Amino acid sequence: MNSNKRDLTILAQRNTCNYEQIRPYENLKEKGQFFTPVVIAKFMADQFDLSTKNINILDPGAGTGILTAAICNRIAEESTEEKVVNITAYEDDETVLPFLNNNLEEVQARIEEIGHKLNYEINRNNFIYDNYLTLDSRDLFKGNPTTYNIIVSNPPYFKLNKSDKISQLMDEIVHGQPNIYMFFLAISSKLLSDNGQMVFITPRSFCSGLYFRKFRKWLLDIVNLSSIHVFKSRNETFSNNVLQETIITKFEKNTKKDTVLISESNRSDLMSSVKFEVSKDIVVDPNDSEKVICIPKNEEDIKIIKIMRGMKNSFKDLGYKISTGPVVSFRNQENLIYNDDFDKNNTVPLILMNNLIDYSVVFPLTNFKKSQYLQLCEKTEKLILPNKNYVLVKRFSSKEQKKRIYASCYFSEQNDFPYVTFENHLNYIKNTKDSFSKIEILGIMVYLNSTFVDNYFRTINGNTQVNAKEIENLPFLGKDKILEIGKQVEKLNTSLNQETIDSIISKIMNFQN
Repeated sequence: MNSNKRDLTILAQRNTCNYEQIRPYENLKEKGQFFTPVVIAKFMADQFDLSTKNINILDPGAGTGILTAAICNRIAEESTEEKVVNITAYEDDETVLPFLNNNLEEVQARIEEIGHKLNYEINRNNFIYDNYLTLDSRDLFKGNPTTYNIIVSNPPYFKLNKSDKISQLMDEIVHGQPNIYMFFLAISSKLLSDNGQMVFITPRSFCSGLYFRKFRKWLLDIVNLSSIHVFKSRNETFSNNVLQETIITKFEKNTKKDTVLISESNRSDLMSSVKFEVSKDIVVDPNDSEKVICIPKNEEDIKIIKIMRGMKNSFKDLGYKISTGPVVSFRNQENLIYNDDFDKNNTVPLILMNNLIDYSVVFPLTNFKKSQYLQLCEKTEKLILPNKNYVLVKRFSSKEQKKRIYASCYFSEQNDFPYVTFENHLNYIKNTKDSFSKIEILGIMVYLNSTFVDNYFRTINGNTQVNAKEIENLPFLGKDKILEIGKQVEKLNTSLNQETIDSIISKIMNFQN
């Protein structure tokens, strides 16, 4: 075959840049369009086994076609025997279609120049509307859809309302507010042929959480997860500031493997990423009804996962309950009090994330511009809580923060108000049977703040948001050990810090790094 060194991904990227110059970033963001950089497109293409003669490619959210170009570039560079390549590219954005067509023309020209055969079709319909009938409640095909042995996609990312037409069409896998990318994954899994392979780059959010629970169970029954790639930095995957943590996953149909390949890298050195094989049962616990997808990054993470799964206590077993703070500031603007000039009998302390300092709650804050009190009235009665001992957990962490979970103790003795309330950016833990003792909330707080728990949490959660349900689902120490931790903290002669927390937890759990 003739040798031709034109890099199809570079050619496709030029067309992508031309398109981005005529489309404002806000327009791209509104449509959930985040085009794939060349280095990531090549990495995704490298995940495929392209040894078969007939290669049927589906790109369900083609954009400018750079992912398909990257696969064909591999065929052009590596294949010495004739290939028959058929491409189906879905794209319903009229503005991007000329750029996609130009790229696929280049792909076809090069592939045929060197002796392969290639046909392509650009389908201008909405991929989901065109294919949702491949899913039904009996898990049967409606008709005989075309299947593909190679599916590659960087689908759009944006949330849909549960009442949205697409959500209603695919209600079998919807719980709460879905993201459109999961529908691309779902339909593609049905269109994958036996022994086929599909590689997606998506947010990590589907790996855990209540909204994706039904989808995870469904997906993992259809396809086998064979590899996961994570990026060390959240904000360097795409060039236009995508804030969600993204991962690259590979799924196969009707193949049986006992391991999942985990890899991690920066975007700049994808080809030299650190890789290791993990038991499939570590990634998805067969006994877990939630089917959470854990992503350990090293042997220490695997050790932590095994220890946590061996713990039999749950929140409910211990008599604990976690809820989200009830006060949403903008909805209660007229009832917020911004100074100390108030009637104490009709006022409730309002605890914010800002009040959580050094594992404690500092209230009130001096020289603080936000409201720290809520007026007690008929409208706010349902928002108040008894002034008891609580453990407070921040619902959000910054991207730069070293730890994902940050907990503090709130002691009722801090103020002499009969009631207290918490702002919506906090979760609060209470004892459903009685008030927490000081020792018990110290023990819970230290356990949650440990690097041990934080590392485990990072294997199951890729978001900066810490949901109440995820804390509730954490394996927990028995109450005797929680109290033992609290007693050790109470005896400390120095202020609490991360090193002390981790030292206490390591001894209690007999865990050494």
